[in-house]
Amino acid sequence: MKVNFGKINGEQDLTPDRLNQILSNIQHAFQFVQDNKEGDTLYKTQDNTIEGANTFSGANTFSNTNTFSNTLTMSGAAINHATVASVASATATGIGAAASNNISIAGTTTIAGFDDIAIGVTRNIVFAGALQLTHSSALLLPNNGSNIATAANDTCEASQTGTGGSLAWRITNYQRASGVPLSETATPAASASTAGIAELATDAEALAGTDTTRIVTSASLASSKSLGSIGFQKFPGGLEIKWGVSSSVAQDSSLTITYATAFTTATYSVVITGNGGLTIAGQGEDTVDSISASQFIIRHGQDGARTFNWIAIGK
Repeated sequence: MKVNFGKINGEQDLTPDRLNQILSNIQHAFQFVQDNKEGDTLYKTQDNTIEGANTFSGANTFSNTNTFSNTLTMSGAAINHATVASVASATATGIGAAASNNISIAGTTTIAGFDDIAIGVTRNIVFAGALQLTHSSALLLPNNGSNIATAANDTCEASQTGTGGSLAWRITNYQRASGVPLSETATPAASASTAGIAELATDAEALAGTDTTRIVTSASLASSKSLGSIGFQKFPGGLEIKWGVSSSVAQDSSLTITYATAFTTATYSVVITGNGGLTIAGQGEDTVDSISASQFIIRHGQDGARTFNWIAIGK
């Protein structure tokens, strides 16, 4: 083949070196087409613009920045995003430069915007914890211009709508992990001064009488009792009343009364009443002594054998 060297379109000499460069470019183009077969990874040393209508029918991986300037058709396949990239919260959080469309934002720094990548860039975001998104012209929030207090596992989508001096991102599809709509204010915890949501106290919590955040019900108050001729009733804070009837106590003898369940702290007071309507405690005839958290002793004097009703108050 004869090649005449000279000007190309009147602009550049067609030298042997220039011809070799053109042939090399043609060879690289054919090699790229050959490499771009089903199942291959497309490696390029620089960013690429892929023009025309392209159909990728296998598992293809693009390892650099590739721009498609026309229709891209996926034949029988999905576009799989990279795994979630973790990004630290900052005044201008770098979600655009992250190597994934799926972003987890950690930290508590207030976010006023995101970094500048390109208009049309979108990111799927999940928040790892509590921070504030501040509404502005650079960060357009969906709840009527109010700031958003995030919580762990809240999600949203972010799209870049402006660049340069008009840099802006828009937040859409914000979903609270709690399920409460963004338009509604989360109900606060109830307190002595604030109406809100409170958990019901367990029976043990109701009796302990120390919890300041849970609600006591009549059922929990009545849960620890045994009502009968021998029984007990427990009250919040630990106070408890026990009662019962003794067996017969012979004249001039004593009887030890042992509680079915001892008081945890102490017995504060014991009152006895002789059956038959005669109350003689404290008159030197019938007395109570040796009082402990688990028992007391009835000492009976005159008037023959007798049974006694008793009441003990303790904690």
